[in-house]
Amino acid sequence: MRLRLTAAVAASIVLAGLAAAAGSASNAGFVVGFDDDLPQQSGTSGVAPAATVGAGAFRFTLAWSSGQTALTPSDRAGLGTAVSAAGGFRVVLSVYGAAGSDAPIDAAGRSAYCAYVANALALYPTIRDVVIWNEPNKRLFWNASGTGQADASAQYEALLAGCYDSLHSSFSGVNVIGLALSSTGNDNATSTSPGAFIRGVGDAYRAAGRTAPLMDTVGFHPYPLSSSERPSLQHIGEKTIAEGDWNKLMYNLWLAFNGTGQPLPGSAGVKIWYLEDGFQTTVPPAKAGAYTGSENVATIPDLTGTSELDQATQVLDAIRRAACQPNVGVFFNFMLVDDPALTGWQSGAFWADGTAKGSLSAFKSATSEARAGTVDCSALEGGAPSADFMPPSTPSAPTAQTQTSPPAVTLGWPAASDDSGGPLTYRIYRNGSWVGTAAGLTWTDGSVAEATTYSYAVRALDQAGNLGNASTAVSVATPDVTPPSTPGSFTASVAGPTAAGLGWQAATDNVGVHAYEISRDGAVLTAVTGTSYTDNDVAAGSSHTYSVVAVDAAGNRSPPATAQVTLPAAGTPVNTVTPPSPTPPAAGGGGGGGGGSSSLGLTVSPAAQTIAVGATASWTISVTNTGGAYLYAVAVSGPTPGCGIPSSDAETAGFMAPGVTISYACSLAGVNASFGNTVTASATTGPGPVITATATAAVAVQAAATPPPAPPSATVQRRTAAALVAYGLKTVRLGAPKPKLSVTIAAPSRTTLVLVLLDSRGRRLAGWVKRAEAGTHRLTLLLPASARKPAHDRLRITAGGVTKTLPVAVVSA
Repeated sequence: MRLRLTAAVAASIVLAGLAAAAGSASNAGFVVGFDDDLPQQSGTSGVAPAATVGAGAFRFTLAWSSGQTALTPSDRAGLGTAVSAAGGFRVVLSVYGAAGSDAPIDAAGRSAYCAYVANALALYPTIRDVVIWNEPNKRLFWNASGTGQADASAQYEALLAGCYDSLHSSFSGVNVIGLALSSTGNDNATSTSPGAFIRGVGDAYRAAGRTAPLMDTVGFHPYPLSSSERPSLQHIGEKTIAEGDWNKLMYNLWLAFNGTGQPLPGSAGVKIWYLEDGFQTTVPPAKAGAYTGSENVATIPDLTGTSELDQATQVLDAIRRAACQPNVGVFFNFMLVDDPALTGWQSGAFWADGTAKGSLSAFKSATSEARAGTVDCSALEGGAPSADFMPPSTPSAPTAQTQTSPPAVTLGWPAASDDSGGPLTYRIYRNGSWVGTAAGLTWTDGSVAEATTYSYAVRALDQAGNLGNASTAVSVATPDVTPPSTPGSFTASVAGPTAAGLGWQAATDNVGVHAYEISRDGAVLTAVTGTSYTDNDVAAGSSHTYSVVAVDAAGNRSPPATAQVTLPAAGTPVNTVTPPSPTPPAAGGGGGGGGGSSSLGLTVSPAAQTIAVGATASWTISVTNTGGAYLYAVAVSGPTPGCGIPSSDAETAGFMAPGVTISYACSLAGVNASFGNTVTASATTGPGPVITATATAAVAVQAAATPPPAPPSATVQRRTAAALVAYGLKTVRLGAPKPKLSVTIAAPSRTTLVLVLLDSRGRRLAGWVKRAEAGTHRLTLLLPASARKPAHDRLRITAGGVTKTLPVAVVSA
């Protein structure tokens, strides 16, 4: 209910004689009226303009206060004046609280309210149509105990039931009009959407076990969202129920009351009454003196005489459409004469000074046609309104296929059914938002990004604008097809008489770089996760071309970066060159250098030991980057030849991050003489000087009458399992007769690989055990029958205590 700011906050509706009329419109006896409190103040002069239009309705207000059981003298004076002035009109009374906090939520409050309504009907025998409350789905009108809309629908159902019973027991022929809802609502403490409120009333009605009706007529306020919105517009998939959404109003009433004691519109004489609607006009300069304040909404002209939208066009369509909609019996235009306050409503047929607007002729024509039943419904925008309000069935869950170039997702689904038998279209929702419509049973989304997961659902839509429920959603992960960038500043340099040092800057990738594949002279050597590598298996005097390729988890490969190096001939003094400092490690990329102080720590344990003649001396050697900068070309001269950093630690030694420690075991067999050696560790920060650290390793041999042992030989034992790198796991497509997993694994040394396929919940689907020599291997694994279905699985790879896990996408062909 929109309020005239110069009048009281309650209203009654006065309807002219409901003479039956036959014609092309299906609603015989259709009534057009006006909502306006002006006759309560000015009497006959406030009613006269309605006669000019030819309307048969008026609406006035009564404001009820909590606990009030009878009309006050002021109430009787205003309503009595209006009823007397509207002689010959049928009066319909609307009663609601002066404030939202007046909403009657307990038995005492409901009893008082219904007694007040009964008192009004007893005082004015010509009134037998009464609207119970106004827009209870808005906190402005229903804010019980300050809790907003909490339980409003159940509280209102109790009020409606109580008044229906008490009024029907006291007055013959009374017409109880229920709901009178606003067309909008947000389903929060401020407001409830009309559909949700209707369903809530139905739930409360069923829960109460009531078998008697709640109302004789369904009241509704089908306002558009703005004065320029066409009455024919359907708000499909939205909460709004405006005039074009008659089907949604009927469907929600059906959901609420089908199969109960409350008849639906079209049965047992129940009708729908549009109690309020209107289109606000722009006040022309010549009329500005009749108004006060400033306009607070968008308005339209009263009449343009052109194709530009105006009030005349809107009124013609709104009244004609209501007269053509099934089971609609009344259309009330809110305001006969404009409210002079611009913050109020300027939707009348007359300006605030009482003169006619240019739209008056449209009011007259539409009213005459509707009352006579001569509206040509087929000429309405969009054709005659449909009587179909049942939505189509819910489609089954769609299937999805992805393509890579360009990235796209194609959906398919079985056809839904509809009782109308007409053609259906389908709305596609991605991540909950409507993104497209299909006339058939497939649809392709070409606006997806790669390496992204989307959720899709489908809803069927019939020709009457009825939208079915959403299908079960399907989740789709688009493949990653973008390769990483080429590693930057790749250099190859001499790192020793038979060693080449490689370094590069980290590549970038849209998801993340997984590894760097190193090749020498076209043959793959290994894959590393950092941004440096030392090749210790080259001959003195040889020349080589190295390449490095960045690889992401999807197996996309960057263009190679290449560099050449020639090692000096055997016996030639070697000046090693440290690769230039790459950038520090970044998310999804490799390692790099850094600033800060440079220092190196070295420990030999035990520093001194005593052994028997011919026994084995053993040490644990640990070298630590104790500074804040990255170190390069880390080397250790052991207590005996062969005790330097083992080649399996070459990657860490070539590019050592702050805080990292390399520890390894070193032994010397057959020691028969005491000795003491100095152990030296060295490293460089790249452009900085070489730094060193020293420690002592002393061995004392106890004399024994035993032959001297064989010449000593040094052995090196690796402290932990070698690093393991896995990458290049491709998407598995189920179209092949024998779908397979393919993955690339780089093993620095001979090892046993244990591979386990897990589902999204960590449950084991399959397992394999493979022996692998040192080097890079491409493994192909037959996908078991239990895993041959679209899913997002994981492949867990374990070797020597090191575990890697890669995502596995299994998709339809």
